[in-house]
Amino acid sequence: MSAPDEHLFIDPDAPPAPERRRGRLRSRSHEVLITSVLGVIVVSLLVVGLVRRDDTASAPRVAVVGDSLTMQASWAIDDRLGADGWLVAVAGRNGATIGDQYDQIISYTGFDGAEVLVVALGTNNAYYVTVDDDRRVGRAQTVDELERTVHDVLVGPADRTWELSVRCLVWVNVRDDTTGLQLDAQAPALNAEIEAHAEAERAEGRQMIVADWAGRSRGHDEWFVADGVHLTPDGQQAYAELIAETVASCER
Repeated sequence: MSAPDEHLFIDPDAPPAPERRRGRLRSRSHEVLITSVLGVIVVSLLVVGLVRRDDTASAPRVAVVGDSLTMQASWAIDDRLGADGWLVAVAGRNGATIGDQYDQIISYTGFDGAEVLVVALGTNNAYYVTVDDDRRVGRAQTVDELERTVHDVLVGPADRTWELSVRCLVWVNVRDDTTGLQLDAQAPALNAEIEAHAEAERAEGRQMIVADWAGRSRGHDEWFVADGVHLTPDGQQAYAELIAETVASCER
């Protein structure tokens, strides 16, 4: 396996491009103003869009990899973690299982990768146990995907050729008190597996912390749309807050 690609993180403190002043100017002055403003805009875009290593050498980096819930809450997650001083990368994929996002997860573990990696996956694994089409993912496969991902983030794949960047793995568990996607029947067992893996990693001196979305969301139907799984705007904020709180609990 080759080393993961280098990732660029967004700097939450980068200044926005300055406003352009409007008004009627003489031709030569107008040309100078346009040239100056365009130059400032180009520089500002570079500052906002790319983080130069010399500007962010001491800034901690966090990556969040998930499914459609992460996609929904991506702005809230970026804002909330950015407010705590993190450089943030968010990668959500609709309908994704743990295995579907494995390569994306591992891509954040190498050079200039994340110090804290948040995995917000499992909802679709729990659901796909119940279907009879090509989406089906059996319980044993889900456990294998979970075990492989945890190991390779915190210990590394067998053919690893790079130094791991991740010092703390946060795993967001699955809502388990809704009939939506039959999660009330399937999620409790998966959440127990996630917790068991976290306990095993901590026993080995490695940091893995569960962000308890099942517990945090219990009794908050107003955080969910009609399917009982996907998030309202208030739910997106609550999801982001839980992630930020759990990330903050990682030892530095």
